Formats: sequence, structure tokens, C-alpha cells
Amino acid sequence: MTLLPITIASCHRPDRFREACTAHGLTFERYGPAAEPKCTPAARVNPALALLDTPYTANWLRHYYNRQAAGVARVGMMHVPGALLTDDWGLVLTQPDENTGSFAVTSMSGFGWTPEQFSYMAEQGHLSAMPDGALALETGNRTRIKLAGTSALLSFPGAYTYGHWITDICARLELLTAQHDINAIDHFFLPGVSAWMFPFLAAYGVRQDRIIQLDKTHIYELEQLLVPTTMGQHHRDALPVQFARTVFHRLSSISSTWGRLPVWGKARKRSPLAFVLHTALTSAPGREIGNIAEIVALVEELGGQVLDPLKLPLPAFLNRIRESDLVIGQ
Repeated sequence: MTLLPITIASCHRPDRFREACTAHGLTFERYGPAAEPKCTPAARVNPALALLDTPYTANWLRHYYNRQAAGVARVGMMHVPGALLTDDWGLVLTQPDENTGSFAVTSMSGFGWTPEQFSYMAEQGHLSAMPDGALALETGNRTRIKLAGTSALLSFPGAYTYGHWITDICARLELLTAQHDINAIDHFFLPGVSAWMFPFLAAYGVRQDRIIQLDKTHIYELEQLLVPTTMGQHHRDALPVQFARTVFHRLSSISSTWGRLPVWGKARKRSPLAFVLHTALTSAPGREIGNIAEIVALVEELGGQVLDPLKLPLPAFLNRIRESDLVIGQ
């Protein structure tokens, strides 16, 4: 066995983040337009936002704006020279030091990984536990491939999920487009590629002949790697409003023709409200809404419709959403 020790550090605090970048030769390029000024809940960006004025909501918003203004919730691009890249989730390591091993760049807060995901990899045998409790990567059974030029990482532990493409992969593509010439990027790294991913990639100009699928049998030695942040790892999983608005406006524009389908079945009158049910197919247990029956009853009492995506043909589901003035998801 050829074990490479890995140092994992979240670096939540700005000073720890800067120290890690300096120590490992990393350069972080912040995306300025994503920064938000400190704000009180009463003066939030959209006063008409349908949030209840409760102590919980006010406290949540206060923490959100404090965190955004403090710069802890970073949005930008990490430049990693001489990176090692492996695993379908996209594990980024620095060049090994003979004494300390490698630093896991993607363990830093904001790049899509959590400590629980490293623990999961150890439980599954994808990482090995060292006697001192540290983790290590078995490198002897992985084929090494050197790639010159500039590479960009799109994958992360949520990259197999459609919803994470909307919130996180598109955010990475948005950052790449804003901060780099996307045509000058030689390689884009993804997990196993599915056909439903191609419209997102094409919308941002990613050529299919430049896509490389990550797996657990190869280690890529890269001349220069760009690692954009993800959006979903901010305070209590809140998306950064300023940046999310930009991403979603663009996604709305480029996807306006994707789902245009003829009316499915008989024409129906508009509905004031649609509530979309969620069946946990890949989520961990415990993420269900406890009083779902009460919510369903309230929606129906308000004249709304309850939609189960697993029990409707896709065209019918899309048309039911189009017929609704307000759509609520879990």
C-alpha cells in the first residue's frame, strides 16, 4: 500500500483561510459583486419577501447579514498550482510534502465538502484511517495522468443531483465565466456524465470534447486548477442573495425554452398555489416535514393543488407548475 496522509481543515475563520492559502501556495480570487453590506432584518433586500416576522426569522436574517458582511461566506475562485485531483466527487490535494503529506484544498469551507463526507469516504474504504486518527489516500492502485494547461473542477459531493446543478454547479460555471475566459480552459472535470447535464454545460459554453469524468481509479496531476466556490455552504445553508440572484436570472433566461411542451390533457384553469411533495430517494432519513398532512390540508383549503412529481408524467407536472401563480417546494 502507498498511503498519502491528508490534512483536512475547514478554515471557517477568514484568518485561518488566509493562513492556509499562504502555507500551501494557493491564491483565492474573490468575486466582489457577491459581497453584501451589513443589514438589519427590517431593511432586508426585498421587504416584500414572504417571510414571517417571528423572532426565529429575525434572528436567522440577522446572522445571515452579519456573516455575509464579515466576508466569511466567500464567493470566488481558488487557483491551485500543481494540484492532484481524484475521486468522482472531486478531491483536490496539494503536491505532497515528505513530512506532512498533502493538504485537502476542498476540505476548506465553501468548496462543497463537509467533514461528514470525509468520514463517509473513510467508512466506505475510499480513504484509510491512520493510527493517529488522520486520513490517508491509497495512491498505489490509481493510474497517474499528467495534464498541461488550465483545468476547472465542476464536481463536488452533490454533483449527481439535479437540484445541486441549479444551485451549485451553475454557480461554479457563472464564476468561471465571470472570472476567466471559459474558452481558454482546457479540461472540465465532472463525475459520471449524464445526458441531462449537457444543457447546463452548453448554456455556459463548455465543450463536450473538453470534459473529463472523474473516478476512483485515476489521479490527475494538473498544471493549474481552478476551483470555484459552491453556493450551498453558507450560513445554515442559505444561498448568498446577491450572487444567487445573478445565477438564477441567467439560468431562467437560458432555460426558457427547455421545457416548452404542448398542453398535456385537457386545458385547466389557473391555480393560486401549488405545493410540490418530496420523496427522499437519495436524502438521509430525518429530512421529512413532520406535519406534512396539515400543510397539504391548508394548501387544498386555499384552493391550491398538491403535486407529486413521482406520480405525474413530466409534461403534466411542468404544465401544472405553469398553471400556478405560486409554487412552494420543500
